[in-house]
Parts: sequence; structure tokens; C-alpha cells
Amino acid sequence: MFRFAAVLFALAALSCAQTKDGASAPVTGLPAEVDDRALPCAVTDVLDKKCRTCHERKPAFGAPMALVTRDDLLAPLPSDPTKRAIDGVLARVHGALKPMPPAPLELLSDAENAALQSWAAATPEGACKTQLVDAPSPVSGSLDCTPDLTIAPATPYEMPATTTNQYVCYRVDVDSAEPRQVIGMEPLPDNHSILHHVLLFRVDDEAEAAKVSTTPARCDAMRSTFWTFMYGWGPGTGPMKLPPNVGINQPTKAHYVVQLHYNNAQHVGGQRDATGFKFCTTNQLRPFEADVLAFGTEEIRVPAKGTYSVSCDWTIPDTAADGIHILAMNPHMHGGGTAIETSFLRQTGETTFDEPKTLAKIDPWNYQDQQWGPVSEVLHPGDVVRHRCAYKNDTSRTVNFGENTEDEMCFGFTLYYPRIKAAYWNWAYPSLQSICTTGR
Repeated sequence: MFRFAAVLFALAALSCAQTKDGASAPVTGLPAEVDDRALPCAVTDVLDKKCRTCHERKPAFGAPMALVTRDDLLAPLPSDPTKRAIDGVLARVHGALKPMPPAPLELLSDAENAALQSWAAATPEGACKTQLVDAPSPVSGSLDCTPDLTIAPATPYEMPATTTNQYVCYRVDVDSAEPRQVIGMEPLPDNHSILHHVLLFRVDDEAEAAKVSTTPARCDAMRSTFWTFMYGWGPGTGPMKLPPNVGINQPTKAHYVVQLHYNNAQHVGGQRDATGFKFCTTNQLRPFEADVLAFGTEEIRVPAKGTYSVSCDWTIPDTAADGIHILAMNPHMHGGGTAIETSFLRQTGETTFDEPKTLAKIDPWNYQDQQWGPVSEVLHPGDVVRHRCAYKNDTSRTVNFGENTEDEMCFGFTLYYPRIKAAYWNWAYPSLQSICTTGR
């Protein structure tokens, strides 16, 4: 069973660490305590664990309101000012369709439900304090290495208030006296109000790298097909540490490209972002080179007011003679997705296979919570990877494959080693060569 609760990356520290007397204990990596205006600790604890990843002091990822202070909970509900925000919360946590918090987070327990309902009925004051943070912060010290390289844009990017979705890229050139390997990466997400996801690439071709400016500028998301895919950040992910026998190569002249997907659903003006990365590198080269590939397909055609599913098979080629050692997976669709699953069929004979074994599965799918999860499996030439995506389209137009949020995707991004070095190879190759069937 694929569970995102235990991820390879250190999760953002958001919990309200409380002492027995109700005061908040220090939490490493977070700012000083701020009084949350007398919310009882039982209520604060539920909000910290289940709501405040998005409903922060500055709401992130399209959340319509903050759920931090007592005043926040008693404020008019944005969608229905005749109700309080806490009334909207209770309606969503008990909703049959798309209940909150979204998967893969666990729904509220009976005790947590009771804590919110009891408070909503009487709205008593309390004596609890909580960490009020503008955005999730990586847990301090989660990497057992000291970052020695920082990737950042030459200038921050300001997103136009009139735009909802936008892809932006920038390039950073790094020169070193000898080849090195990246062995740890820490994302530095800046503006969570608009930042939806970030992809990190290495571009080895000089002419191709030169097409990307060192100043953040709009770019084509799919231009990255022939770049080396290194890492993807999404809500909740933090530093990544590679196993001791695996690294990501950094040549003496390295060109890194950071690709950012911004979503400004509320069309707020003045939104600036300078998201980057910190790396730990070494000149003690490790025996295996890590890489990222994508299972899936671009064959997506979801009819208006209808449903659609597609299942795609890809056979592991002989060029992966050393096997594909999977370390982690990150399933990816957009807002119309309902379920996604990656499995594999082990080849037992020339034309026979074992029953499918699940590598990653999210059902129901939630576009607002996309993370990497650990997988420990080795695929061999002849094995078949099966990647399935299902969708529901409530709009009056056909939804096809595309890079915008209103379009759809069907990918299973996969961190693996050793890197396949065939001349034809690129990270999207498995998805482009899959044989797909609809309705399966």
C-alpha cells in the first residue's frame, strides 16, 4: 500500500507542540510563538494537524480563508456570509463529496470532530498558543550534510494579477574544477500564496541551456522533455537525501534550470517569488547515478460532462539491464483527476506474468496535495509497468492533455537508479512509448 504519510522528504513543521500546562513548546525551525487569541488547545491541535497546511495566516494553494485565530473561525464564511467560517469547516469535514482534509491526509477522528463541534456550539476562550507561520518551513537539520551550493533567480518574479496559471523558468550556471555529485537537496519555496509546484532540471547541452534566461521568464512547460529531471517539489515536501551509494551527477560546467508553476486563483496583485534550492555536493563520486522518469501517457480526452479512464502499459527495455531500482514516486494529474495508480507485472516466462503489484495508488485523487512517497522495488527487462488514470469532467468542453491547470496530465514521476544512458533515452520516454487502452 502506497502511503504518503511516510515520505523520503522531511515534511514541513506545522504542528502545535504543547506542554502539559497548555503552553506551546519550541519547535525547531519555526518563528517565535504568537498568541492565537484564546483558542483552546484541543481546537488548535486539530487545526494544526489537519487544516493549516493550506489555511495558514496567509492562505496557500487556493485556500479561501485562514483558520488560525479565534476571529478567523468566527468570521463570515467567504462562500456564504450568513454563516461562520467554523460552520463551513464542519460542513466540509462531514461532506460526502470531497471531504476535508483532502487525501492522502486522514479525515478527522471522532475526538477531533467532537472538539470542533463542541467549540462551535459555545465558542469558549482558551489559553493555548500556536506557531503562526506564513508558510511551511523545512525541519532544521533534516539533512545530514552541509549545503554548499545555492540555486536562486537573478531577480524575483512578479506574477501578473490578471493571470491564473503561469509557467516560469530561470537558469543558474555552476562551474567547478572537478566533477561532483549532488547528494542532498533542500527546496527553498518562497511565496506559497501562488507557488503550486517546482521542477528542477540539469541541462547539459550548451545551446539548449542558453535558451533559458538567468532572469525568471515565462516558458513552455513541455520544453523540458530532453532535460535531465532531478527533483519535483509540491505542498508538504522538504529536503531530499539520497542513499549512500547514489548521487546525481554535476559536470564541471553545469546548467541548472528551475521551472515553476504559479497559480494565482484569487488574482492578487504584487505577488513576487524567488524560489530556489540548496544542494549538498561531493567530489567523492558514488557508484550509482540517480535519475527521474515518468510513466503514463499524453493520450487524454475527457468528454464534456463525462468520465474517462486510461490504462497504459510499458515494458522495461533491455537497455535497463541493471534493473530500475525505484526509490520514490510522485503521481501527477490535475483538477479533474479522480484516481491514479501505478503497478507492475513481473515477467515469469516468455509470455507469462505474475498478478499486478501496486507501486503507487491515490484514490481519491487530490490536486492540492502532491508529494513524493517511498517505494522499494526493482524492475527488470521484460516486466510491464501499468499506469492508470481516471477523470471526471464537469465542464462543457473536452479536456485534453496539456500543461495548464485546466488541462490534464497522467504521469507517475519516479526517482530511480542507475540512470539509463541509451542515446534515445529521456525522462518522458516511458510515457511516450506506452500502449494505452481506455476504459480499463
